[in-house]
Amino acid sequence: MIGQVYDFRGTPYEIGTQHGVAMRQAIVDEAADAIAQLTSLRSWSETAALQYMADAYEPLFRQYTPRALEEVHGIADGAELSYAHAFFCATRDQMPMRPAADGCTAFACGMGTTRDGHVLMGQTKDTGAPLERYRIMRLTDDRDERRLMLNYPGWIANLCVTSQGMAFTGNSLYAVLPQGDVAPSSLLKRIIMESASVRDVLDSIAGLRFSNGCYMAGDATGHLVRMEWVSGDVDIEDISTTAYGHANTILCERLKLHELDEPSVACSPARGKRVQSILDHLAGDITVESLQQLTADHGNDPQSICNHQAPDALIWTTAAIVSDLTAREMYVAVGNPCQAPFRRYTLDSIPAP
Repeated sequence: MIGQVYDFRGTPYEIGTQHGVAMRQAIVDEAADAIAQLTSLRSWSETAALQYMADAYEPLFRQYTPRALEEVHGIADGAELSYAHAFFCATRDQMPMRPAADGCTAFACGMGTTRDGHVLMGQTKDTGAPLERYRIMRLTDDRDERRLMLNYPGWIANLCVTSQGMAFTGNSLYAVLPQGDVAPSSLLKRIIMESASVRDVLDSIAGLRFSNGCYMAGDATGHLVRMEWVSGDVDIEDISTTAYGHANTILCERLKLHELDEPSVACSPARGKRVQSILDHLAGDITVESLQQLTADHGNDPQSICNHQAPDALIWTTAAIVSDLTAREMYVAVGNPCQAPFRRYTLDSIPAP
């Protein structure tokens, strides 16, 4: 299975319009369950609930990533949706609602740990959604900033590598929900996508609080950080000199007291130890190919990094990505990476399905 591939170009509005036209019904379908959850939670009409979310969170995007809102307007017009509907579709990723089950395994490798001195990052994607959900997009905007994304219909921020050499990984963390105002993780992801360096990201998010999750961000200079956002608090660790692995277990000791048991990711401690053990073994000789093999690992099966669908499973491995920040390219396998081939995508070429 190969994700559907798109090449969008122009101003943010034009990119959004192309996105909306190309995936009109898929955008609606992608957000339908989350909208149902939202309306049930609020006991409001769909129109009122969507407008509430736009009113609550649009000011953050307008302050930090205004070009993202131009893209949302384009999606709305292209998909023939209201702006509030398109805004929710585009930015709903971990808004303050309990996330769907997610059990990804991620890694970030500093230039001193790789064979050729390249900065490498990536992860598996473990979900219960069909493979047809994935879209591979190359976006080239009017400032000639380019992004390669493993994306979903309607989203404006997801796993990527950019022409500025930025990339990130994302893992759900299951903890007590934050009290007070928090920003959706889609804003954090978009800030990373639009930034020139990890230092710029850290400066931009100073004072913001985000929903529960672990994010590793890196740039082509080799600056790598791990951010664990838990119950409104954050622990940020510089991991630039290491090969670092993370699953869905909180690693910061002072934040562990907020952690909740989550049956769907009971395998997380085993996956976390396994990925770190493999990275430690490979350190100094890590390559794109060895990281692809890591995502296909079946050690500790059935609590393995590459997890196959079982009759009673809520989640399983549906994709894997390895990004080379130095070369500005990404390798994507849609499906179990032990079976699905990795395909190489660059900022200059995206192979057709």
